[in-house]
Amino acid sequence: MSDLLKQINNLGPILNDDKIDLNNVKKNEPPVQKNLENAKLGDAPHTQKKEEVHQPLDLKAQAEKVIVDNLKGQASDLARITSSAIRAGVPMEDIEYNLKIALKDKVVTEDDVSKILEIANMVKNGIDKQKQEINKEPEVKDENKLPEIKVSKELPQIKNKEELENFVKAQLNDDIVHGETVKKGQALDDQGVTRDLYEFKGICFRSDKNDPNTVVKEGGIKSVMDLSKPENMQEAMGLAKGKGATGKSGCSSAQQFRNCMNYLGQSSGRIYIIDTTKLSEKDHAYSMKDIILENKFKDHDESAGEVNITDVPNKAIIGWIKITEAMIDTKDNDAKIKKIFNGFETGETTVEFNELYGK
Repeated sequence: MSDLLKQINNLGPILNDDKIDLNNVKKNEPPVQKNLENAKLGDAPHTQKKEEVHQPLDLKAQAEKVIVDNLKGQASDLARITSSAIRAGVPMEDIEYNLKIALKDKVVTEDDVSKILEIANMVKNGIDKQKQEINKEPEVKDENKLPEIKVSKELPQIKNKEELENFVKAQLNDDIVHGETVKKGQALDDQGVTRDLYEFKGICFRSDKNDPNTVVKEGGIKSVMDLSKPENMQEAMGLAKGKGATGKSGCSSAQQFRNCMNYLGQSSGRIYIIDTTKLSEKDHAYSMKDIILENKFKDHDESAGEVNITDVPNKAIIGWIKITEAMIDTKDNDAKIKKIFNGFETGETTVEFNELYGK
């Protein structure tokens, strides 16, 4: 073995399985693993599974495949020693210094040195990746974190049954909030403290036991409690003793389709689709989420995006969805949504456009 190669071979604490005796290098090319058949110069090495990163064999084998494909003779031997030295932690500046000596002594050519350095960098990058995987802190899943809700301020234009059906199908597929919340005045809570009010301008969904004929005949969807009484109106705003709880004061609805389904009662009723931008001037659509959070009643929304509407006139009802008893009996909301969506194919889910909408 030449003095130069001895010097390179002793650069660092070479791993036992990586030591190479240049006097006993076999003439036959080393076997190549099947998963390395596409490895080539310039490619970053494939990282191993996290539980295997303590084993350097994968990187060693990848480097060997590139060496076999690109170098011959003493250049390939020198590349193997360099690969071992990198895996043993020898600094790149030491590698580069010794390769310059090898070039000066005409052990290798400039092209050989360039390829050996590229192999060395490939191995070093692979080691760095493995170290990052080892040191990477596991992602902690926050069980209390709610999924992000998609919001679109642009309201859909619905003018007939076909457009309404398309809107409902799209909503079942991607439950987007359509609309925006605006600050709308102030009112006193049950303790006499002035609180900010927020209203939602957009599309809401309400499950109601009443059929469309009854709703239309009564002039729309009405509050059970008399809102001319101050205590009931205060509750409708979410400002009574149970902050954010609206009871039977007002007409509860939801910004998302899935959050109205817990109130499905009987198949004679419907899921009503409401446009709060069409309410009468005297009526309001209070956003419980914003009233709760902005007034700091609680640090999270327990209302599931409730919008409590004081009165829903016929002109604010876009239409309604009819479903079957079997869909109502399903407890899981995701399963309900799937059944309702599939119901369009079987004819079990139907929609009807309200001809009084916007009039």
